[in-house]
Amino acid sequence: MSNKTIFKLNASGLKTSSCDHRIWLTMIDGYKSERSAAKMVYGVAVHKYIDTMFKTGGHIGKAREAAIAAFNKPKYEDKKSAHYMDQNHMLATSYDVWEFWITKDKDMDTVVLPDGQPATEVSFSIGSYYEDEFIRVDLEGTIDRIGKIKNGVYVINDFKTTSSWDMRQYLAGYAMSSQMRYYVLALKLMSIAKPESALGQIGKTEVRYCIDGIFIKPRPSENVCVRSEVFPANDIQQVRDSLDDYIQHLSSITQRFIKTGRKPLRTGLFNGSCEGKWGLCPYAIACKAQDESVAEVLLQRDFIQKPYDPLHHQEEV
Repeated sequence: MSNKTIFKLNASGLKTSSCDHRIWLTMIDGYKSERSAAKMVYGVAVHKYIDTMFKTGGHIGKAREAAIAAFNKPKYEDKKSAHYMDQNHMLATSYDVWEFWITKDKDMDTVVLPDGQPATEVSFSIGSYYEDEFIRVDLEGTIDRIGKIKNGVYVINDFKTTSSWDMRQYLAGYAMSSQMRYYVLALKLMSIAKPESALGQIGKTEVRYCIDGIFIKPRPSENVCVRSEVFPANDIQQVRDSLDDYIQHLSSITQRFIKTGRKPLRTGLFNGSCEGKWGLCPYAIACKAQDESVAEVLLQRDFIQKPYDPLHHQEEV
């Protein structure tokens, strides 16, 4: 059996790549919080509703059941936005998005896969994208929806729930989305690794992306859905080059760990990523401990450990 360190890279994980210590704790040690933010759980539930409606041909009962199951996962209470804790609010949002937005969409068709299923919540896994003496890297992820502009290009369509009040600025911010570029790159790589597959066939063509912003208000009747522009992804080669460079870095820190037995450096202390857009890194309390043994105790106290599995992360939210 190989004793290589296996990194399962996905878009969410790569967003934390600025700190070597955080990546290691998450992807290799498998630390994760027992609960998620209420906004995140709400968003996952809405996604479950939409995906189930697509896959069942609009069966509301099954969609509600799937959304409720996702919504009932443990979560941190959001006192400032209590509606994110309200199951009925989530169901009303989900129903309205489907009935008054998705079914009324005249600009994009959902791709139908060879098995007859719609291309929603499409998972991909590119195993052994890179391998050397020390590490193996798999690229994994799940795409919300693959559509096709009528008489136009294929489009990766991502649904985002948000409480942002500035719709134009919020959607414009995705013009440089690393997540969307990662998905486009995955399709391009599938066109090489599995050229005859449905995803590989799509990857051979021009692929763009867009965001369907679901702007959440305290009253679901006031919610608004707005689509971004269809963004090009002409810089995918730069994304791949950056990915390849980063993988070499992962190999380097793994070799250092093998030699020293010490986990990778807290590089967030150097580049400022300990404090992110939404506050401190979740591992900050443990990282502040001066003693490694104390840090380990704090990690065991505050987190659970499960193998890092990007293809099923939503089920564990």
